[in-house]
Amino acid sequence: MAAHHTPSARLISWAALTMIFAVTRLPMRWAVALGGGAGWLCSHVCPLRRGLVLRNLAIAFPGQSEAERRRLMRRCYRNFGRWAFETCFAGRVDTVKAGLVVEEEHRERLDRMLAECPGFIAVTGHLGSWEIGATHFAYMGIRLTAVVKPLHNGYMNDHIVRSRRRSGLKILFTNEGLTTAVTGRINRDEVVVIVSDQDARQAGTFVEFFGRPTSTPRGVAMFSVRSGRPILPVFTTRVRGNRHRMHYGEPIWPRDGEDIDQEVRRITQAYTRELEALVRRFPDQYFWFHDRWKTSPGMLKPKRLRRAGLASAQEVDTPEASPES
Repeated sequence: MAAHHTPSARLISWAALTMIFAVTRLPMRWAVALGGGAGWLCSHVCPLRRGLVLRNLAIAFPGQSEAERRRLMRRCYRNFGRWAFETCFAGRVDTVKAGLVVEEEHRERLDRMLAECPGFIAVTGHLGSWEIGATHFAYMGIRLTAVVKPLHNGYMNDHIVRSRRRSGLKILFTNEGLTTAVTGRINRDEVVVIVSDQDARQAGTFVEFFGRPTSTPRGVAMFSVRSGRPILPVFTTRVRGNRHRMHYGEPIWPRDGEDIDQEVRRITQAYTRELEALVRRFPDQYFWFHDRWKTSPGMLKPKRLRRAGLASAQEVDTPEASPES
């Protein structure tokens, strides 16, 4: 995806950077509170994607009443506002260090990984303040590379790259040759963090998420299989205000000699299960604004079934089925 450096992109970036400048003039805890208020106001005045949020909540929590889902939706908007204003401080190292409080759950899992296999993949999702997790890793002195999708707006993209680098993060874009780059960094004992919980259309592997087959990116599992390095699920939730909690899941190791598509599915299901457990604990902190169940297995072409983990090689490699391209 090519970044745009057009006059309209410049105007949008100017407006966004002006807002970021204004927000970062405030103490961080005030900015987070203001963001929550802005999110609450948005949920009542101009609730963008309200229909999609309610539809997602109905799928995830069918036992809730319509009134309960609407109350949950409003809390989602409020938490998203807190995240948006808090993210404005990315790259302002001293401000974030002074204003950020991070607790850790199962820290021994991270310590064990750093001692036994310092180069690994940290997978996370759009839960809580996911940006804070990567920033916290960088502040701990962990050599960290984040895989991110470039923005269409070239000016905003440049700003984000600069701010993340000031925080100690290295950046790899998804439109670059990722396989060699990610494997190389892991083999140099760096940690590569990837957010992997959005719809991957026909290119994904299907795993269960809230009881429904869900297309999920294959990249995290593929990097693990090809490098032989483990995956550590890492998620961040907000406790209150600018206090956060890091959740470290059980490490997931790739297995030798397995069918690669089924192994990718197994690994992806393992960390998706960890994410779902936390989303059930903190449903108002998940990014329900994304159409997570946009792609269903019935939409796949026959030649995509094996790669999606929905059919074995024997079932797919028949005269009627087209070979994997």
